[in-house]
Amino acid sequence: MKRRLLVSVGALGVGLLFAGGWAAATALQSPAQREASATAPRSGPVTAQVTQGDLSRTITSEATLQRQTRQSLRFVAPDGPAVVTGRPLSSGQALLAGRALTEINGRPVFAIPGAFAFYRDLEQGISGPDVRQLQLGLTSAGLRVTTDGVFGESTEAAVAALYGRSGYSVPRGEGPSSGDETLQSPSNDEVASVPAPPSTPTAPSVIRLPRAELTVMSTSSAHVVSVPEVGSPILDSTLAVVEHGPMAAVAGVPAEVGSAIREGMKGSLSIGGGRRPVTVTAVIPNKGEAETSTRIELAGSTGELSESESGHEALLELEVEVVDRDSLLVPTVAVISGGSGSARVQKQTRQGSFVSIPVTEIGQLDGRSAVTATGREKLAPGDHVKVG
Repeated sequence: MKRRLLVSVGALGVGLLFAGGWAAATALQSPAQREASATAPRSGPVTAQVTQGDLSRTITSEATLQRQTRQSLRFVAPDGPAVVTGRPLSSGQALLAGRALTEINGRPVFAIPGAFAFYRDLEQGISGPDVRQLQLGLTSAGLRVTTDGVFGESTEAAVAALYGRSGYSVPRGEGPSSGDETLQSPSNDEVASVPAPPSTPTAPSVIRLPRAELTVMSTSSAHVVSVPEVGSPILDSTLAVVEHGPMAAVAGVPAEVGSAIREGMKGSLSIGGGRRPVTVTAVIPNKGEAETSTRIELAGSTGELSESESGHEALLELEVEVVDRDSLLVPTVAVISGGSGSARVQKQTRQGSFVSIPVTEIGQLDGRSAVTATGREKLAPGDHVKVG
């Protein structure tokens, strides 16, 4: 037990002796030696790997799948308080000509295809472009009516059918008075007895279509995007949104990015675990906003974008600039320009040295260059070239 302890102490003493000798040697170094010891080792040349691919610029953006055209439908608030009382169509449902889009104060609001908002109530005997628009809309709704611009009997019958098939009573008002017969004074031969004065005739009830029960859309068939919920107050500024046309993807990008996008550019959408090819069909600057932006519309191949996906979000990747495809790619700083348009890169060998490779620089983009080796020495993906 004592021997082991002594051995341990002896070993410790040797260690301390060695450490003390090293410390003494260090303390006795000259200033030049200490400076040399503190200097970091000199680093070797910096290299980058040669790759192969397309030299192109791609932007990414969130996109929404929807039908190509969206339209806001405006409501006309009736006199007094107005509120949605029931039966609005849900998002995604079809809105056809002559169908009730919603119900306000217990009355329907029918969608009529046309080019302008109705500007007055319509009733028997009036005529004008608004009457003709109504007649054309009723025709689109499958109702028989004479399209002569005059609100006559056939128009009344078609309006009555429109309300009847939707389960609503026909709106009516008092028509022109029919008591316009001229009364004859009694002759001298008549008895002196004066008959009682005739009663005033009652004005007949006629169909009077309020403009508050009509809204105008630019097509005869659309799909609902949004409509005010039951209980929502209705003002003249209240809107419903519908969309129509083929399916498309719509994205918004900053104006400086949008300036580089052109119709016909190709891209892809990532949605539902897959990628679908799309083509830019429209580039529309959004003006008058605090931050200007650009709206991009993209169409897919037939069947690529499904109507059932309307409203879904997708990731858009769009190639906005292509310099060259399937090229050898190196950092632009690796390309050393020479006289008369010649260029070269320094390729690292297996031994760590460098050999000069003549190249043709096809183009540059975002700090990368597409090159082709022109000499006897080859350049291939996986090689390393000197960049610093």
